[in-house]
Amino acid sequence: NDAGQTVLMYAAKNGDIKTIETLLDHGADPNIVDKYKCSPLMYASREGNADAVALFIKRGLKIDYEDQFNWTALTWATKKNHITVAKILIGN
Repeated sequence: NDAGQTVLMYAAKNGDIKTIETLLDHGADPNIVDKYKCSPLMYASREGNADAVALFIKRGLKIDYEDQFNWTALTWATKKNHITVAKILIGN
């Protein structure tokens, strides 16, 4: 789309594990960012999709990216009160 959001980002937002796995298996870049500097991990964290967050970490996605507001995936998870996601991120 115009914001540079990819299918992987949409799958992360929706917690669509099967699509995330398929895209990663076929070479999708898990560290890509859109024009707002948000990564798929940030979208998964913001929406509270713990399984997606765990999968991205397992696949080696960088967890310390900052978006245009200097927020990380952990910042998004805590701001949205997604405790399980925050615990996953803190554990890595």
